[in-house]
Amino acid sequence: MKFPIRLITTTAALFALTGAGLAHAEATSAEFQSPSGNVECIVGNTGAACEIANHDYISPARPAECHLAYGDRVSLDASGARFNCHGDRLVGPTAVILPYGASITEGPVTCLSTVDYVQCTGYGHMFRLSRQAYDIG
Repeated sequence: MKFPIRLITTTAALFALTGAGLAHAEATSAEFQSPSGNVECIVGNTGAACEIANHDYISPARPAECHLAYGDRVSLDASGARFNCHGDRLVGPTAVILPYGASITEGPVTCLSTVDYVQCTGYGHMFRLSRQAYDIG
C-alpha cells in the first residue's frame, strides 16, 4: 500500500556546471515515523536514515572517533548502509505516521513500515531496524 507523504522540497547544493551554465536539481525528502513512534526516518532521492528510540539489541562497538550517540541511527546511500555517529535528532515533530504495511519511495530509495520493523532499500543496499534486532547489507 502506498501512502501519501508531505514532501519537503529543498533547493540543495545540487548545482552542476555545464557548458551552458548552471544546471539546477532539487532534492526532495519526506519525514515519517512508525505508528508506535519508536522509529523515525527521513527518506530522499539520495538516501535514507532511520533512528530508533528504544531497542533491546546490542549496539555495534562505537568507533573511537565518535564521542556522541551511536548504535541507534542507520543510513544508506549509493556508497552503502552504516550506523551513524550523531548528536542531533533525525526528524522533527511534524513527521507523519507511515502506517504498518505502507511504503514510501523517493527516487531509487524505498522505506517500508511493518509491525515488526522498518526497512529501507536502495542503490543495492538495505537496512532493517526493530526493537529486537538490526540488519545491514
